[in-house]
Amino acid sequence: MVLTKAQAKSLDILEVARSLGMEMKRKSHREYYWAEHDSFKIDTVKNTWHWYSQNLFGDTINLVQQMQNVSYKEAMVFLETGSFPEAKPVEEERKPFNYTLAPYEQSFVEARTYLKEIRGLSDDTIDFFMEKGVLAQAKRKDKDGVIEDVLVFKYLDRNQQLVGASLQGLVPDQERHPGKGYLKQIMYQSEAISGLNVSIGSPKRLIVTEAPIDLMSYYELHKDELNDVRLVAMEGLKEGVLSHYVLEILQERGDIPMDERDYTKSSELARTSRFLSVAAETSTLFQDHKYDDLITLAVDRDKAGTDFVTKLQEKNIPVVDARPPKREGQEKTDWNEILKQEKQLEQTEEIQASSHFPDTSHLSPEDATWLKENWNNISFSVQSNRPSETDLTTEEKHIPDNQEFIANTEENAGRTMSYEEVKRENEALTKELNNRIQSGELSIEFAPDFYLYDVFAKLGNSHPTKYLNDKRMEVLSPIHSLLTSIDDQMIDLYKTKGTPEQDSLYQALKPHQRTLGVDISTRFIGELAIAAYNTNKQIESLSSDSFGVYFGERTLDNLSQSVERMLEYPLIESGTRDFAHGFVTTPNTLFHYLDEQEGEVVLNHELLDNLMSRFETHPIKIIEASEEKEKAPEKSQELDMIFEQQKNERTSGSLGSLQPEAEGSPTPVPKAGTFERSVTSRPTTSSHLLYFTINEEFQSSNDGYYHSISLDELTKLNRPIRRLALQNAAQYYLDELANSKIYYVTPDKTVQVHFEEKHFMHLTGIKPIAPGQTPEKTLRDFAEGNGHFDNILLANNDAAFDKINVLSDLSVATESTSFYFDDLTNLRRYNGRFDSLIKSDDKDIILLFKELEEENYIPVSVFQSRARLVKELETADKTPILAVFRERNGHIEQLSINEDYIKDGGKELQSIMKNGLFEEIKPDTTKEIEHIAPEDTSNKTSLDSATFTQVLDTVYNLGVPGDISKTPEEFHQAWNQYLDYAKQHNDNFDQIVAAAGADHLLDTNSDFYKEWQQDHIYKENYHVRLQWAEERPDGPKLPFKETELISYQDFARELYKANQSFYQLHQEGLKQVTGGHPEGYISPTKVQFSIYAPDGELIQDSIRYNIGEEINPIAHKERLGTREMREHPELMKIDGAIFTQYHLERLASELDISRFSYALEDTPYADQLLSQVPFGVLENSPIGFSDSSHDSRLGFISFDGMDSVEVENLSAWFEKLGVKDSPMEQVALVEKWQKEIKDLSEKVEQTIENIRDEFEKTQEEEIKLEEQGHNKQELKRDADADGVSDDEELLQGTNPYDFRSKPGSKPEVEEGLQAEEVVLAAGSLAVADFTQNTDIGLYIRFNWSENKAIRDRFEEDELIPYEEFIETLYFENERLRPEGNGYYKTSFDIENEKGESYTFGIRYDIGSELYPLSEMMDERFSEEYIEYASKLDKKAIEKVQSELDETKNNRKEIIDADEELKAEEVVLATSSLAVADFIQNKDMAGLSRHLKEGIKEFLDSDKYKDYLTKMSQLNNYSNRNLRLILAQNPEARQVASFKQWKENFGRHVKKGEKALRIFKPMTKIKKDENNQPILDKNGKPETVTFFGLVPVFDVSQTEGKEMPKAAEVKEQLTDLDYANLYRALMAIAKENDVSVRFEEMENNKHGYYSVPENQIVLRSNEMNKAQIIKTFLHEMAHAELHHADNPQKENLTRSTAELQAESVAYVVSSYYGIDTSEYSFNYLSGWSADKETLADLEAQLDIVQQEAKSLMVRMDQALEQLRLSQEKQTKRSFEQKLEKFKDQSKQAVEDHKQELKADAQSKKEKGFSK
Repeated sequence: MVLTKAQAKSLDILEVARSLGMEMKRKSHREYYWAEHDSFKIDTVKNTWHWYSQNLFGDTINLVQQMQNVSYKEAMVFLETGSFPEAKPVEEERKPFNYTLAPYEQSFVEARTYLKEIRGLSDDTIDFFMEKGVLAQAKRKDKDGVIEDVLVFKYLDRNQQLVGASLQGLVPDQERHPGKGYLKQIMYQSEAISGLNVSIGSPKRLIVTEAPIDLMSYYELHKDELNDVRLVAMEGLKEGVLSHYVLEILQERGDIPMDERDYTKSSELARTSRFLSVAAETSTLFQDHKYDDLITLAVDRDKAGTDFVTKLQEKNIPVVDARPPKREGQEKTDWNEILKQEKQLEQTEEIQASSHFPDTSHLSPEDATWLKENWNNISFSVQSNRPSETDLTTEEKHIPDNQEFIANTEENAGRTMSYEEVKRENEALTKELNNRIQSGELSIEFAPDFYLYDVFAKLGNSHPTKYLNDKRMEVLSPIHSLLTSIDDQMIDLYKTKGTPEQDSLYQALKPHQRTLGVDISTRFIGELAIAAYNTNKQIESLSSDSFGVYFGERTLDNLSQSVERMLEYPLIESGTRDFAHGFVTTPNTLFHYLDEQEGEVVLNHELLDNLMSRFETHPIKIIEASEEKEKAPEKSQELDMIFEQQKNERTSGSLGSLQPEAEGSPTPVPKAGTFERSVTSRPTTSSHLLYFTINEEFQSSNDGYYHSISLDELTKLNRPIRRLALQNAAQYYLDELANSKIYYVTPDKTVQVHFEEKHFMHLTGIKPIAPGQTPEKTLRDFAEGNGHFDNILLANNDAAFDKINVLSDLSVATESTSFYFDDLTNLRRYNGRFDSLIKSDDKDIILLFKELEEENYIPVSVFQSRARLVKELETADKTPILAVFRERNGHIEQLSINEDYIKDGGKELQSIMKNGLFEEIKPDTTKEIEHIAPEDTSNKTSLDSATFTQVLDTVYNLGVPGDISKTPEEFHQAWNQYLDYAKQHNDNFDQIVAAAGADHLLDTNSDFYKEWQQDHIYKENYHVRLQWAEERPDGPKLPFKETELISYQDFARELYKANQSFYQLHQEGLKQVTGGHPEGYISPTKVQFSIYAPDGELIQDSIRYNIGEEINPIAHKERLGTREMREHPELMKIDGAIFTQYHLERLASELDISRFSYALEDTPYADQLLSQVPFGVLENSPIGFSDSSHDSRLGFISFDGMDSVEVENLSAWFEKLGVKDSPMEQVALVEKWQKEIKDLSEKVEQTIENIRDEFEKTQEEEIKLEEQGHNKQELKRDADADGVSDDEELLQGTNPYDFRSKPGSKPEVEEGLQAEEVVLAAGSLAVADFTQNTDIGLYIRFNWSENKAIRDRFEEDELIPYEEFIETLYFENERLRPEGNGYYKTSFDIENEKGESYTFGIRYDIGSELYPLSEMMDERFSEEYIEYASKLDKKAIEKVQSELDETKNNRKEIIDADEELKAEEVVLATSSLAVADFIQNKDMAGLSRHLKEGIKEFLDSDKYKDYLTKMSQLNNYSNRNLRLILAQNPEARQVASFKQWKENFGRHVKKGEKALRIFKPMTKIKKDENNQPILDKNGKPETVTFFGLVPVFDVSQTEGKEMPKAAEVKEQLTDLDYANLYRALMAIAKENDVSVRFEEMENNKHGYYSVPENQIVLRSNEMNKAQIIKTFLHEMAHAELHHADNPQKENLTRSTAELQAESVAYVVSSYYGIDTSEYSFNYLSGWSADKETLADLEAQLDIVQQEAKSLMVRMDQALEQLRLSQEKQTKRSFEQKLEKFKDQSKQAVEDHKQELKADAQSKKEKGFSK
């Protein structure tokens, strides 16, 4: 088909690219990239391509021109026909590599930092590769204009010329580089067989890795043993790269001749890349074991690396396997991982060597926060050996004068001092500095960089000096002044959501989120402001005017801790960190420095460098006063240090909690020492503090429950606060619980729990590994401070650290103030795992038990109490514990009693316990256990809501004051009221707020209430943060702000309501577009949001919801995977409950049944009608008819007898069909039901119409018979039997001899489009037409595949029988899996025989899958379907294996290694399937192949002639449709649709006739992968034209009005007929500027066409009329198809040209009734039946059909004009003759009269007259 330029441009560019052999891979819903060059991108929305690295772009036409190097005209021919003229092979040449980054190279700074800090490489290694010229740093600009620093790995050839390079990003960016987060890219035109390579000495062997980083790592680990070697990085696993460097090294060694190869030529590249394989297969090079150590493979230890090594070995290529060692449980590793592990191990050993004890210098922010939250809960302590205050005072008397011991730096170099000496010196220096600062002699200021270091350290950054690099400093500098201005009045404004202050800071930082590497949220802004506020207070406290105002005597200690936080990691990196005593030596160095200064001292980065230098050059060595001077402080001393440090940190302020005293404040201002805590408990017996170390290397094993500890986790576990809590908990368990039975007496029963030594380890989540290490030994090791093991396993998901956090609350096990929870069966989290638990209201620990036998339990775990867990427990029975008893060694002792219930001190109960009377205990028999609310003594009426709300605000932010009497008097009543509430509601703050609201004491407009509400949502609710929402003039608007948190219920309710109300408008807009009115499109309104669990756990970020077009709830959105949702069943339940109501209402409204109500008055054929209506209920459908034939009326189509759809009925049906929780399946069902309603309605209407027509026809026939008896008239002549007389047709201007001729119309042409492949829209065919009524069946709905064979075999959205699809799927999987070259992702869905989909987007990785589909089916499939699939799988696998084995065994030919290896398409045999089977199975690809196979029949001359004859008869159909029609009905003569037969021919299809199918173009809106319309640049939906199958019927399948005979097919043509055919051909020749002449010719030559003269020459001698016309037709075909500028000329052979011309002449001759019996196509027998020839023959048939049809149309038009002209001329001639006759007659009459008159006169004169 000839395309216009616009039509060519509108073709699907993705399909055009694929037809050009380009492997396109999906990057997003609209963007695809070329697998060969990833800078080549296709935008399916714009229908354009862009090759960014080449700066080329364009449309479909330009694409063909660029990829095939053809002209515009040739590109158009390809787009029209799908092929090019045959071209001579031209060697592909690759352009030399062009290093475009040369001008943008820069200093190797960031790249060095990346290699050192991220990759663990040393400066020596980096410098080695730098000297080799293979490393560089440059700036790269991507297609979006983003500029980033990159590390360049250069590929140098043997002449040191740059032939390629790869890039490594230096800054992670998950958004732009999903996966590992860093850019990784090979530069365009890099030599494909080269990689980064360096030589050491004179290379005799190769060491090869996958990536350059691995190569550098291998070098660093083995550099001492590397001699005469070449190191190569393959940039993957590429045998071609390996071959290249093996060839070169053998040439350099002189083992094979040296030759220079031009790698810009593809043949040379291919030859070199196959060198290894060719050498191994065709030579003896590797057979004498001379080169066994030539190749060392240091590739990754993973499946791909293993397969690569194995593949080479199978080819008999010798390799040395040097993959990195893998630890137990590791799935993969590489040499860089090994290097980093070695570095970590060295660092750990250095730390351990410097001190047996870990870091006690300070607590990290994480531990500091934990300590602040849990300080009251720490119930264990150690008696300190630290000197008392009295002792200190005594010793101070002996402190020498400052001049004696505060020596200058030189004198203090390398000092050795005791801990006490350093401590006293620090105290003396502090006093001295305090005095100097207060007197103004010394002032301390923070430089901007130091200020930001301190702020971010307070935020929790462990390495602020590294984190705040130049780029981040540049971003943060503009807000420095803003941060320094945050004071008491402003801090709350920055903490409060939605304030201008918070918004301004948010807007200032949000654009730099990527640079800062943090999530800029309102929460972060609040934390940043608090950190800045604390730093500001610290600076203020250092001023002379306000010195010590906030921190008192600890002001300088606070400063030293800030400095210590900044220097912690720099000191570790430099190896000078004093882990044991840094908390005293760091302040000492700082204080000495400050004491040396005068005037203003500005603290900045230079100060930190100065201090670092002093630590290195003038360290302080701490010694013990005892004989064990080499040992670190014992446990008691270290604990002393820890507690002192903790005290320091607690008094240094935290997150804005220190508030100045304000007038009228409801709370007293905390003074220095407010946060001092007393810790009371028994002393620890061990003299060693627990510290963990391991012997083995760090591993990555994981058994699903425990994993090997990592270096980071070991460091985390060794934080002082954790090991202290763990050791004390172990000691407590050993002393109080181990080897005893604990009895918990409750009102209902007595529970017995066995606490054994072996149980403790399970409570910790820590499992040490060592010879003879038992759980019992672990308990004692922990208690005694023994932490050295071979390895340590930790519970997964940070469970061990959660457990350690609450182990200090283990005393809950012996406290009767706790509560016992017995029945946990209704709690999903606990059921089956735990049977009961203990929890206290004032502690964070939950202690869980497992029941061994009735009321006999053991402890199995501890949980950290979280809001979610507490909320779950609200549904369980909460029973108070009356008393706790312990039985140990035969003795029973009372541990605690609940005095609220036990009034006698527990004497009676203890007696009962000792006597073994374990009967039900009821305390205070006078009343049952219940909580008695205290009498409300408050005078609520005198309180106002504003005052009480201020009290709530104070409690919420600061807590309850220790002494209420010190609060302002006006708040006393409010405080008393609060205490009453607290007593009533057990200090539950939320209940207190609720009670205040009920008593009208809550100001709901206050900032407190808003903050509490937001925090309540954050802590207790699933919630949403709206990120952005589109604003459209007529679109819906959500009533939420982007800065606030919204409960999920409120958000979902408003979202679904908006979607429901806007959905119908959007659908109407889509109908407008489909109807050809794109301006009517109404776009959906897009919103984006994030979902969080209670306590702020992120469930899913950046969820997109298009209001107006969504049919799924939020929980089913694509990015919100089922895994995340299954972890939050409560959220699923909430979402489903809200969504379902709106969803069902919409579906009910869409299921329109109101128009299908039929009622007929009593008629003579009413009974007949009712007997033929298809009553009954369809299978699995609520649709049916209610039979009300008793009153002769047809009833309603209805749901369960209703004439309208009720939501309740719809919901019940969904539940009945098992799709209650699947919106997608519900929508599919409604669409199916709606179609069934339509189909049923059409059947009813057709039934009514047929019966009515039959009745009326009977009536008409009776009347006709009566009329025939009385009125017989002569019928007017009707030559074409079309019911219109010849005279009437002449008057109308139509051809009376052609039944096809209509007024003002041209001959019909086929409504079809040509296409190389036919794509069937799966939804366009009724299931009833194509699905067999089998009991059970499975089908595959194909989506997409990266595998070419699968992609070529099946069309997107094609529905394929399960057994057919899996044969190809398993064949490809089994064929590719042994190769181990990765996998090919394939996506599809599984449906049953009813069209119901079980899945949405199954992914199957071809080449790596081990199991068939049936073994992957889960609970969504019933057992019968799984069994059915299993049988089909077994059969398919056996067949596939048989085919593969046969292929392997029968392979006899040896493939020449120097030839290109081409992957053959996997073609499944389809010849066994009839066309009807293909159609019924909706296998369009198979149908197309079957039709192509049928071309073979046409190699027989007679069959070819028969086909051409049919082409003349069915001339309105394309070659493909003609073959499809004949394949279904070889005798077909004329086909039309059901409607056309009825309306155009007055005929109807016979009952029971099966329709034929033909291809017809269809149009639909283009959708993306999310099923959303793809919009063009104007925002309008784009459409795409494709082919579907539509039903038609042959004339033989119809009956009715007699068909007219085709006028042009005559038994005998007249001379005039031949003359007119000649005149018509002459008219066409004249229109084509083709001249025609006659000349005499010899032999059998009848004529010819001269191309240069554009002239047809016909034989003038010995040719009859028929031969002249046939010869004229033959040469006319030549003239139109084979002229000088024809597109076939370069690929046209004489035989092909003659076939085309003779075939066209045959078809047209047959069409006009010219004798064709002498035609012969015997020379077809010389054609072969190979694939290429058959494809060529098919192309010839397409050309013949198009040319013949075109000629017949134009000849018909010319003949019609001739006919009209001749009829007009004939009529005019007749009229002229008639007039002439009339004139002659008149003259004759007159002459006769004259003769008679003359005769009468003569007779008169002669006397004969009377």
